Amino acid sequence: MPESSSRSAPKIRAFLAVTAPQEANLALKALSPQLSPRASLHLTLRFLGEVAIKDLELVKAECSKIELPPFDLAIQGLGTFRQAGGRQVLWAGLSPSPELESLKKAVDKALAESLGLKPEKRFTPHLTLARLKSVDGDLAKEIRNFTEKPLTTFHVPNFKLYQSKLQPQGAVHTVLSSWPLKNP
Repeated sequence: MPESSSRSAPKIRAFLAVTAPQEANLALKALSPQLSPRASLHLTLRFLGEVAIKDLELVKAECSKIELPPFDLAIQGLGTFRQAGGRQVLWAGLSPSPELESLKKAVDKALAESLGLKPEKRFTPHLTLARLKSVDGDLAKEIRNFTEKPLTTFHVPNFKLYQSKLQPQGAVHTVLSSWPLKNP
């Protein structure tokens, strides 16, 4: 970790992500009244946790060096997984994408350079739709009925650094920086 990060330095909770457009959210809502995705959907490339504000400047500098072309992603499949504490996370999957894998590798490299973070061992791209106490029978049926055929495709023109503030009603995300994807 860079010298600038000390225990007393001001920190924020942060992550890097791709934002899904409103059209993707509407397509998911159209599947079923049971599915009511969040107002803003994103695909987390890397959760950073609490990071010193000074260290975020290093992250920004490294991310600005990423030169990859824009690409499209297809939403495909629904599922759930259990979080610590017993809550269920309802998610929408994404079709395999070599372009997304390239972006993930580039972000991991930028984080290794700026914060000394090692790449994550496993990356399962998904959009978190909801956090639920439990999945009832009707919702479980809706999930099973969702075909593996891609639901919708969306364009990825950039990636972003977000601040995440935890609130009683849920996390509030604020864009701190954005980098366009462009042909090298």
